[in-house]
Amino acid sequence: MNTINLQTHATEEPRESAVSRPYPEFPGLRRDTRDVLQQLNANLQQLEDKCGRLDFLLTELKSLIKR
Repeated sequence: MNTINLQTHATEEPRESAVSRPYPEFPGLRRDTRDVLQQLNANLQQLEDKCGRLDFLLTELKSLIKR
């Protein structure tokens, strides 16, 4: 479903059904799917952090080897 359909779908629904859903900005997205996406985002942030630390370590090791 493209974003135009998402926006159209979200505006066509009555206000009451939007309140009853856990994530009204994503029609049809279940809570467990949202939790998985949040965990994926957290994992990617950790991976970026670890890569940055490893890059720093490699840079330091290269500078020590050149001495």
